Amino acid sequence: MIAILVESANGYMAKGPNDTMSWTPVLDKQIFRLLTTINKLCVCSKHTYTLLPQKMLSDPAREFIKAEKVGSKSLPALNNIHKDAYLIGGPMFLKEAYNMSVIDTIIISTTKTQIEPNERYKNPFNGNLPNPITTINFDELTIKVYKTQHGKEK
Repeated sequence: MIAILVESANGYMAKGPNDTMSWTPVLDKQIFRLLTTINKLCVCSKHTYTLLPQKMLSDPAREFIKAEKVGSKSLPALNNIHKDAYLIGGPMFLKEAYNMSVIDTIIISTTKTQIEPNERYKNPFNGNLPNPITTINFDELTIKVYKTQHGKEK
């Protein structure tokens, strides 16, 4: 599966539990839309699902599945069927997916904006990934793509 996330310049993924991500540039949203329209399946946490705009949820070009802890919608079960799905969610959800070895690619967009530090929302991958396989620089943000070996790159 492919984890896709945005972080602030100081390494945080959200301002708080109900963050609407208004601090991220329009370019980040456009890239997210492009990627998730090409590969339309997104797997997210229940909490992230509640925060998604209705316009996004009703977009026929994308499909969202709320992950569950066990059963046919657990991350390992979904990974068996949907290896190319995008994982979206907060730090705890993405770290849990990483620890379950269901993530093989991580796409991190880093904005120029700094937000109020809150350890709960710190990017869990900072300092834990190998060198990116590619880096793309834009005026407003930088995108880095990493390949994982399911936790073996430490």
